[in-house]
Amino acid sequence: MSLGSSLEVMPSTLWLRVTWEPVESSDLAIKVVRHSYYVSASWTAYKPFEMVAVRRGELYETTVRIGIHGIEEFQFMRDADVLQVIHPAAKGGGAVHGPDSQAAGKYWRISGRTGEPWTIQLQVTPAAITITATSPRAKAIWSSNKPSR
Repeated sequence: MSLGSSLEVMPSTLWLRVTWEPVESSDLAIKVVRHSYYVSASWTAYKPFEMVAVRRGELYETTVRIGIHGIEEFQFMRDADVLQVIHPAAKGGGAVHGPDSQAAGKYWRISGRTGEPWTIQLQVTPAAITITATSPRAKAIWSSNKPSR
């Protein structure tokens, strides 16, 4: 094959030898990444608000009282990063999706009487992400495994 007038490339075979050697476990640097989780919601003016770590690395919680409109909506952010949003599959609710950047306009909704308290928990495990919203009169659960309501 000729490239221009002064360079000619000849086909050839390239061999690469890869070897492995055992290492002592003390030589391995293991980095544990800890994340924080934030709720972005109608009651926070859609600004990220850090959740309380009930069990660090797994379970996070926040509380809200239903406002005068009788409905509140929410989604979550990992590390307050708009590119790592945990959100429902569709506008208005659904199974848990994310963390990703595909969350525009997608919120879970809870409703009740003005002043009614709700506790919202976010559980993050290797197997699934589960959201539980509980009030004295109702309970809703959404999961990345099996949605239920």
